[in-house]
Amino acid sequence: MIRSAVLIIGAFAALQTTVESRIVNGKVVDIRDYPHQVALLDPADPEDGQFCGGSIVAERWVLTAGHCVWSLLVSQVAIRAGSSYHARGGQLIAVTRKVIHPNYNNVTFDRDYALLNLAKSLTLNDNVAIANLVGADDFFQPGTVCTVSGWGMTLYNGPAHQLRAVDVPIADHDRCRRNYDSKHVITSFMLCAGYDAGGKDACLGDSGGPLTCSGKVAGIVSVGWGCAARDLYGIYADVAQARDWIQSQINT
Repeated sequence: MIRSAVLIIGAFAALQTTVESRIVNGKVVDIRDYPHQVALLDPADPEDGQFCGGSIVAERWVLTAGHCVWSLLVSQVAIRAGSSYHARGGQLIAVTRKVIHPNYNNVTFDRDYALLNLAKSLTLNDNVAIANLVGADDFFQPGTVCTVSGWGMTLYNGPAHQLRAVDVPIADHDRCRRNYDSKHVITSFMLCAGYDAGGKDACLGDSGGPLTCSGKVAGIVSVGWGCAARDLYGIYADVAQARDWIQSQINT
């Protein structure tokens, strides 16, 4: 199940209502603690149209999940940076170009990476900063505690307007693959994080946002089987596997 706030089939379609739809069992946080985090919004509805998250990787580039934007026109996407609230404050900037990884698979969500080129440069400050990305040589052992952040949605009470975060440990890749079995193919371009007992996770509306480990963005919220389910960890696009592609795009 994708973790964007809408089923993106054409322009913003109906909300999914089959899963708990927010950072599960997390806490409210301040954007100063996650200044690389941005919200992806429908520019026609910037107050209520948040549907995914992303990470600032250069003054005019945002990294997000391919499935967040693959079917959308760039005119249907804007970002808000520098605010703890997705609906107000900070810097609201249009997107002029999207670059989806050429090997992205919209069935398996393999290589779930996309970059958004902004209409103008972000103004960097205490609330807006370029993310540190993991390198190809970075490796986080299973059990390493990381943090996933995002706004998401709530099923019954409307949007979770303020940024939330929850700590989740990196899961063993082979165990994750065995646990998912036929439910979802876990590829080498994915990493898993969460608890065996479940209970804490990213969820609907958090797609595209960062999984931050030791101050570096290691994953992009991608897919999962429900949210916070026992033995079914959250699945993230592995940033280390795409580092060279990311750099090649933002340096052009």
